[in-house]
Amino acid sequence: MRRWGAVVAVGACALLVFVTAVVLSRSSLGTAAPPPVVLLAEDTPGGAPTQSPTPSRGPADTPARPTQHQQQPPPQPLVQHERQQQRGWVNLAARSGGAGEGEGEGEVYMYDCGRTDAQPEPPPLPAGSRTEYVAIVVRHGDRVPYDVPCWPNYTTKWECNLSVVEHPIISSTNDKLHNPSVPRTYRTHFMEDRNLIPGNCEHAQLTDIGHMQQQQLGTAMRNFYITQRGFLPLTPSEGDVFVRYDTDSRTKQTALAFYGGLYPSLPPGKPVTSLLNVFTMDRTYDDLSPNSNICPCVGILQDYARASPEWQEHYQTVYLPLQTQIEAILGAPIVLENIHDCCVCMQCHNMTLPEGITKELLQQVSDCLLWQEVYLWAYPDPVTNGRLSMGFLLSEIFQQMQDRKEGSSNTKLAFFSAHDSSMESLMSLLGVWDNKWVPYASYQLFEVFTYQGEYNVRYAYNGQAILLPGCKNTTSMACSWAEFTALMEQYTPSDPATECASTTCEIYQKPL
Repeated sequence: MRRWGAVVAVGACALLVFVTAVVLSRSSLGTAAPPPVVLLAEDTPGGAPTQSPTPSRGPADTPARPTQHQQQPPPQPLVQHERQQQRGWVNLAARSGGAGEGEGEGEVYMYDCGRTDAQPEPPPLPAGSRTEYVAIVVRHGDRVPYDVPCWPNYTTKWECNLSVVEHPIISSTNDKLHNPSVPRTYRTHFMEDRNLIPGNCEHAQLTDIGHMQQQQLGTAMRNFYITQRGFLPLTPSEGDVFVRYDTDSRTKQTALAFYGGLYPSLPPGKPVTSLLNVFTMDRTYDDLSPNSNICPCVGILQDYARASPEWQEHYQTVYLPLQTQIEAILGAPIVLENIHDCCVCMQCHNMTLPEGITKELLQQVSDCLLWQEVYLWAYPDPVTNGRLSMGFLLSEIFQQMQDRKEGSSNTKLAFFSAHDSSMESLMSLLGVWDNKWVPYASYQLFEVFTYQGEYNVRYAYNGQAILLPGCKNTTSMACSWAEFTALMEQYTPSDPATECASTTCEIYQKPL
């Protein structure tokens, strides 16, 4: 089912690439910095090696949760995912036995921040089954604020540790897969207090906590697919793992951290430089997130949603009163989305919020913006919206599944480093979103496995198997190949040029 492609012109020119390595100059988490993972970033812009904040928090301060092997009840068929912990506020000191520097009883922490003790492994497969292919779509880890400026006279500093060192190489197209020699590497520093937020961080970059979360996720996948399943080799082999991110620093840093957990050390006898080809593209035409440049109807549907009677009523009765209330507290005009993003990031690092911004008020803001998020991805209905928003990426994943099944691809595991919008719109399309914010480092897993000679596809979210609508096997919690193929026919665009045309969208406009 190869839906769409691109025409590539090849000229007689050199290829400029960068060898990159993730480095933690010092860790505020009390954990040892991992060995550098050196990757070759194809077609990636030369900038954006960045660092990470230094929050005052202790290590592993997440509530203890049962591991995959401690979960006694067998998996039950779910259409809507039941989270192990509800979204909300919890006591920091109760999370793992004590408060870190600057933390104390009564401090709060948002569920949206994600786990920091460990990331959940995929759920067990039937005995005697064989994994054939795995695709993992993740939200990046914990990050610095994105929507800046947060509010007028914002003074909270973000000091950063995480950096990416690079070495530019000019090689011919035919040589781009060869291990380069690295006589010198370069590390970029963001200058103190010369950035969008106070401190030395690039806005929205990954933090050292986010780096740790993604390393933990890589470790969880290593435990399951290497140690337990024997699906991936003990040492990396060229072509086994496909890694892709967009051009944002946080998704790049996420991908490198994940691979560092999947393969944490270099094999004996290998050169100091370990090479992995990772892939990206210009953000203008990237389908890792909903993109109106690829499909104009995506933007048009969002415009229609915001103009609908339901949205306008919510905007007038919920959004504007909250905005007015917070403007009165801060004494200046604000953007509600910026307030929410900055406050969540600060709460994830136990930073003090402005006086008057209580946890109850922030929860109201969060619920208000979540309503809008859910409405956007479900307008005019989740399938119509989702197949245009995330159907292109889903089509690529299904194509990789088919290629692997037919023996025309060596890719065993594909890792897509993406965003909360990617996760939410994709889950909305699949009919499995619980209409809650997606925490940092969350992942969706699509796994092809054979059992008793038959191909099956299962879906999991953050370690819990979820039976996709239209699939019937409640024992393995998986779709048959035929069932999954039928879902892909429903969830991926068959005629993008027609479906994405602005004239096609006009039928979905609701009158005011």
